[in-house]
Amino acid sequence: MVARCGDGSVDKYTLTSLLRCYCNAGRPDDANDVFQRMSELGWVDEHVLTTLMVAFSKWGKVDGAVELLGSMEALGMRLSEKTLSVLVHGFT
Repeated sequence: MVARCGDGSVDKYTLTSLLRCYCNAGRPDDANDVFQRMSELGWVDEHVLTTLMVAFSKWGKVDGAVELLGSMEALGMRLSEKTLSVLVHGFT
């Protein structure tokens, strides 16, 4: 989907919605493609990283979620209390 869209045809909000759809559908490769596109454009924020972390916890990919958490800390971003709660329950 993302590969077929030109750079000017999508915005941050469209890609964020597409990322959430791929995460909810259990399509990690497609979600990663969208994430990479957003990273290249500098559109990664707390919401995007949180969406991916929650999806990784659902998919049982703890290492990926921990890596994203480290990326958030390096960027000076913080998780909300609600997200931390969801992640704790997802990892147990």
